[in-house]
Amino acid sequence: MNMYPYLEAMKEILERDPDAKRQFMAIHAPVTVCTPLADARRELRVMADGELRCYGSINKTHVEDRGEAAYLSSTDCGMSWKLKFKKDDDIGAAVQSPYTGRWVTVRGNMVYLDDGDGLRWHKIIEEPLNCMFQPVFLTHRNRCLVAGQTDQKTGCIPTVLISDDDGETWKTVTLPKPPVYEPTWPDVDVRWLTCGSEPTLAELPDKTLMMLIRNGWNRFYVSYSHDDGDTWSNPEPSIFYSTITTPHIYRLSDGRVLCTWCNTTPLPEVNHRLQPETKDFCRSGRGEDAFTNRDAAHAAITEDGLHWKGFREVLLNPIRNEPDFRIAGGKESSRDKSIHQSQILELPYNKIMVYYGQHTASRRVVIFDLDWLLAGEREEVFDNGLSGISTQTYVKSLSDTFVRLGYPGHCAWNRTDGPLLMPDPTELGKESLQICRIDDPRLVSPVQGAVWNFPSARKGTLEVELQVMGEGVRVTLMDRWMNPIDTTVRDRCPLSFVVDKQVTEDDARHMLKVVWDLDEDVALVYLDDVKKFRVPLRYTAGDLAPVGFSYVHFHSVAQSPDSLGTYLSRLHMVSAE
Repeated sequence: MNMYPYLEAMKEILERDPDAKRQFMAIHAPVTVCTPLADARRELRVMADGELRCYGSINKTHVEDRGEAAYLSSTDCGMSWKLKFKKDDDIGAAVQSPYTGRWVTVRGNMVYLDDGDGLRWHKIIEEPLNCMFQPVFLTHRNRCLVAGQTDQKTGCIPTVLISDDDGETWKTVTLPKPPVYEPTWPDVDVRWLTCGSEPTLAELPDKTLMMLIRNGWNRFYVSYSHDDGDTWSNPEPSIFYSTITTPHIYRLSDGRVLCTWCNTTPLPEVNHRLQPETKDFCRSGRGEDAFTNRDAAHAAITEDGLHWKGFREVLLNPIRNEPDFRIAGGKESSRDKSIHQSQILELPYNKIMVYYGQHTASRRVVIFDLDWLLAGEREEVFDNGLSGISTQTYVKSLSDTFVRLGYPGHCAWNRTDGPLLMPDPTELGKESLQICRIDDPRLVSPVQGAVWNFPSARKGTLEVELQVMGEGVRVTLMDRWMNPIDTTVRDRCPLSFVVDKQVTEDDARHMLKVVWDLDEDVALVYLDDVKKFRVPLRYTAGDLAPVGFSYVHFHSVAQSPDSLGTYLSRLHMVSAE
């Protein structure tokens, strides 16, 4: 059964357009190809002839305005896009059954079907299914599944709708909810207590179904089905870090499974009663004060459903440093400025398209090559500015879910730049990243930091060219993104140490090298190829061992204003696996 017939149509499209094919084949690292018209999760559709469509609306005057139904169309595999207006008989974003060719989608409690002779729909359940993804068809039998959530009033129940007749009739299967999050160090107050929302499922190579479930803990919960979705295991913590964000898992044509999500941990929850703007529903866990972990979007891939590779940043929020983050992009679009929602589509010739985000100012459609995801090396010398690194710090802002109805301030704080590119102290004509401490009462924290991603590896080497001019920096290696200003990393990650003038002995430029092997108990730290010290690897009690380091986190260790700081001029990581 050919589950992806459109791939051959896309190849034919590229053969007819050599210029588009040349541009398409040159894509390796992620390339942004368009800004779509609606939030990610379910608005991307591929037609049988290879045309790509991103549905949404235009000409909205405020958040609640539906605007005019439209879509972006690409007939050259995403290399160019044209705005078109949606017709009334257009089913919109949907999935084509590989068994009958019928188009199927579910919205709320209704199924929409299109056999090519007109759109029809009918009610399939009483309570609407919310936050669902597009239908998934199994490879070995004519079965269609839709994952979503029901019963939002009691905290969301993971729910699967199943059809064995191409969407005509459906049955409902519900799963147990993950437990409600209980504040543990370093959190001192509640989070948004969503504990079973926005599930996503995919068929693994051995035909097992895997489901990831959003919740308020630090990891997604995972559940499995060995009978094509009829029954599911009790959800348990997965290997995937993330908190109150949405994952997406997707089976590729060769059987591998791709996951896109925010491999991130938010800032610790503070006492919400000390934030006067925070309302009772946030204080009680029915909402969130501010999302501080939705600005880095990742991808990983598996061949067997057990071992995952990659864990690379596909996209950083383009407005992550904006001082007017809360209102950037205006009030006509979604309130949420994040890039945490996503939808995956396989393209020909080893390319992947991912649709990210929830707001005009931040959502993007990106294409990358799977060879990039599986690479074992990355270097950063800041030739492209700070586009490849996270440096944001937060401004003390209004908090809460909706401060003003219709105003796009959903769970967001304004930001500003932390570390800046400054003239390098040693090399004429070069700029390096300077990490300082700036005591400004308007900031959430005076500590500056920077966070850089590299291909995940259980064994590897990181090189950092640096100059300690001031008090120095803490260097932490870890397996997920944490905020640049988060100083709790030292106690939450396996490998952390300080580089100051006691280590460098001067303010000259040095090459710092960290060599790790997660099967060993220690990592080795070198300075200019001279071994300086060994660092024990520590794992937090009750936590899972990391799948491999994929991040380095730097932050100032100064206890008072430090305008001299530390300069980073080059970052380079190589996997030894």
